[in-house]
Amino acid sequence: MLDKIDKQILQELELNGRQSSSKIAKKLKLNKAVVNYRIGRLLKRKIITGFSYLSNQVILGKLSFGLLLQLKNISHNEEEKIIRKLEIIESVAWVKSITGTWDLILVIIEKDLSSFIAVLNQIFSSIGKQIKNHNFYVDYEGGIKGHDYLYDTSRNLLVKYEKDNLVELKDIEKRILNELKKEPRISLLNIAHKLDKSYDTIKAKYSLLKSKKILLRCTPNINITELGYQEHLCFFNLSPDQEKNNKLIESCLKKQNITRYSKCLGHFNLIINIHTKEDKELKEIIYSLKKEYSEIINSCELIKTK
Repeated sequence: MLDKIDKQILQELELNGRQSSSKIAKKLKLNKAVVNYRIGRLLKRKIITGFSYLSNQVILGKLSFGLLLQLKNISHNEEEKIIRKLEIIESVAWVKSITGTWDLILVIIEKDLSSFIAVLNQIFSSIGKQIKNHNFYVDYEGGIKGHDYLYDTSRNLLVKYEKDNLVELKDIEKRILNELKKEPRISLLNIAHKLDKSYDTIKAKYSLLKSKKILLRCTPNINITELGYQEHLCFFNLSPDQEKNNKLIESCLKKQNITRYSKCLGHFNLIINIHTKEDKELKEIIYSLKKEYSEIINSCELIKTK
């Protein structure tokens, strides 16, 4: 579904979703009108469903909680209603429908465990009668590679989020971060108008957020199902051997179809996201990892996202 030009434009957007069509056109030696038309077509075909700004919440002292929900026997329409209820909760970053042991996976961003428990209580007050079982983990470090498997030429798309020296943001920096989360491709000039600040002030603060690795990358939300791919999450329970665990992650990063990894606390130690077209390809990836690292992999569970 993607020709060579589509792939080149999509890869440029993954590298930097905030760059202008003019800049992309210059890099690819194309006409600006062609780039605009192609991006518009990718949006119309829902291959791109929007944009997100990847940020390092960990360095801000926030925790990312993954919540797995197993629901009682409900219809597809009832599940959709539950998802809509969960999406309006402020701390819920995103919700996905999945298949397997669990029905839904949520990511909740909160400052500490007690705050997460408050959100959990809110969820159970809202939909508790429809929850059969639940489990959670804390995602404290990881890396996002992007969709390198789609492209003819491999380029380094990896960005990492990890706890370094904690950063406390000033009010203006928080407001800029919030504007970028709401509208990742908004111009700095428009942010300046919205916040009633000078362009130079916003530009300096934006550069600071990037230099401190709080803002990681603006990236398109790519609908891989429209391209014939499916996503699986693989939840690993690993033995506590840091050196071998890191080697496992290095092996994951070398595989193009593995798009993300998350180090976790809880029943799961590591989660990887895998995009494949066929089950055979998926099984080969899992088999190769389990064979090479059998001494540290205690168990793994595959979950398919919808």
